[in-house]
Amino acid sequence: MTITMGCPRIIFLISCFLVFSPSDGAFSWNSCQDFPVNAPLQVRRLSILPDPVAINDWASIDFDIELTRNFTKPLQVSLSIKKIVKVLWVWTTEINVPCVSQMGSCTYDVCDESSALQAAHGCPSEFATNGIPCTCPIHSGDYRTSSGPLRIYLDTSEVPALLESFLHGKYRTVLRLMDGLGDVGCVEYLNTIGS
Repeated sequence: MTITMGCPRIIFLISCFLVFSPSDGAFSWNSCQDFPVNAPLQVRRLSILPDPVAINDWASIDFDIELTRNFTKPLQVSLSIKKIVKVLWVWTTEINVPCVSQMGSCTYDVCDESSALQAAHGCPSEFATNGIPCTCPIHSGDYRTSSGPLRIYLDTSEVPALLESFLHGKYRTVLRLMDGLGDVGCVEYLNTIGS
């Protein structure tokens, strides 16, 4: 089973699994420098194909993470998304992507979002075959896509055609995960969205 979702849900799900770091536009990732090395969320491996991610197309996410403790409610992911743009073909700057209609630099409730996804689509077979929980609670343990990557369709049909062209480009994102006990993990990523 594959997942087809609208933009708000797909951004939420992709952001939960993707981590990139600044590079020449190629996919890469790292933990936030200001976060402890022994954080409860440890990312060991992460990749996404294709690179760049194409809108209105499929992406495959492959990962290996360790949760060193149970995650408690409320479990939230906070995204800070910035689009990287060239100024006069020489300098680059980053423009904050605001939170609009639960898309962009927003804070999401992981438990509420995952429950809504399961209610709308059921638990995807890729989750079940890989032993990944579809809803909260999320217990400590190793979670990996050893039985095959997660496939997600990036549906931008709800985005006005005029704005869709602005989706293309490079983005820097900082993803912070917090639960009822405090900070859980933080990753930084740079990704490119193509056509």
